[in-house]
Amino acid sequence: MLTIKQITENTDAVIRGLEKKHFKNAQETIEQVLAFNNKRKST
Repeated sequence: MLTIKQITENTDAVIRGLEKKHFKNAQETIEQVLAFNNKRKST
C-alpha cells in the first residue's frame, strides 16, 4: 500500500514500480493523486 508521503517523497520510484507491475497510465495517475492532495491541502 502506498501512502501520500511515499508518493510525494519518491515519485519517480513509485511510478517505476507501478510500471514494472504493468499498471496502466502510472505517470498520469500519480500526477492526479498529487494534484488532489495539493488541492486538499489548500482548502
